[in-house]
Amino acid sequence: YGHPDPNTYKKRLEELHEDLGIMVHCVRNQSDAGLKYKRVPRGFAELKEFKPIYFHDDDYRKARQDLISDMVDKDYEKYGSFNFTQERAIQQRRRSAVNGLTLKRSMT
Repeated sequence: YGHPDPNTYKKRLEELHEDLGIMVHCVRNQSDAGLKYKRVPRGFAELKEFKPIYFHDDDYRKARQDLISDMVDKDYEKYGSFNFTQERAIQQRRRSAVNGLTLKRSMT
């Protein structure tokens, strides 16, 4: 449940709530300086607290990361205030540069 916001459909994800803000910054590899929540520096492998069992599956975790990344991309296509084509190219280069053992995004 969330508190109603009459402008929900006019805002980018990171403007809706702080926890969504860190998710977007994580996906976009943007600095989290000044945000209430912070990314885990080395991603999933660094987490020490309880992790749901399905997040131990690398393929599942990658699929969830891709789903969230696509959701953020669509949000930026609709509401973003930057050059989406240029940002998409940056994202594609980053994805191709990441090997299977290194997480480029941590789940929040």
